[in-house]
Amino acid sequence: MLKDFTTLVLAKLRADLDIAKRFDKRVDKRTKDIQLFERGFWQLDCTGWDNQLRFEAWAYITNYVASGMGDWGFWAVRDEEFPRIRVYCWGQTVPHAYLLLYLASQREILFTGASWYDGGGQEAIVMKTSLGD
Repeated sequence: MLKDFTTLVLAKLRADLDIAKRFDKRVDKRTKDIQLFERGFWQLDCTGWDNQLRFEAWAYITNYVASGMGDWGFWAVRDEEFPRIRVYCWGQTVPHAYLLLYLASQREILFTGASWYDGGGQEAIVMKTSLGD
């Protein structure tokens, strides 16, 4: 039985980007404990981004997902007008998926924020936003 969704690339991402600093300390609100095998998604607001950043972020995410560097449960969607990006993942890889968005957004996620929603569509994690720090 599969017990771990964390790929070697995700484990390296976690180590290289200091998950405690870039994820754990930036959680603003957590409404529930996320279960390892729970499904959900990160939603990232892109409305304040210029078009170049939107497309570069989307290209980064889709290349990451298509290459298999995320777990087999990673996938991403956006709508035609592109106001938001969603990255779906297992509960075990919630921090890893946030770090992917951190890189893809070229750190813009720190200013626009992001939330993780559980499979029922309930907001479970809200990340802090920065005002230029």
